Amino acid sequence: MIDTETKKIINLLDSRDLDDVVKWLKTYLNLKIVSRDRSLTYAAAIRKAHSNAIQCHLLKNLTDYCKNYITKKMKFKIKIKQALCNNGEKTSNNNIGNRKSTRIKEAQHLNSLGLTEREISLQLKMDIRTVKNILIWIQTNYQKMLHKRIMKK
Repeated sequence: MIDTETKKIINLLDSRDLDDVVKWLKTYLNLKIVSRDRSLTYAAAIRKAHSNAIQCHLLKNLTDYCKNYITKKMKFKIKIKQALCNNGEKTSNNNIGNRKSTRIKEAQHLNSLGLTEREISLQLKMDIRTVKNILIWIQTNYQKMLHKRIMKK
């Protein structure tokens, strides 16, 4: 038991028995808020002893409160501005997909020429992790394509 104004411990309960907890809680007539663990016994005891008291599990309730606050108060929409090409024209999502496709094809071509992942990343000015992911993706899709061809025969 903690006094919320002074932040001092008032008392400790040495039992988790429902009747003991109810009896102990009834000795504190002015309870308004009770923070507890997730124990169903404590929840029931608080309801019996102080039916109007607010029960809360500090972390759970704080998380829920924050989530609700963010969803209610911070209603915003994310707008993505349309990118411009080098010539100043607006790009479409299709063009962005085409650029990715072109970059994948370039990486595939350089890999087929025998360049290492590092050399490909330097030549295409890509992070080496991106190059590795592209090459893994290419290999996986190539294997799927071969599997489909085999299954058709």
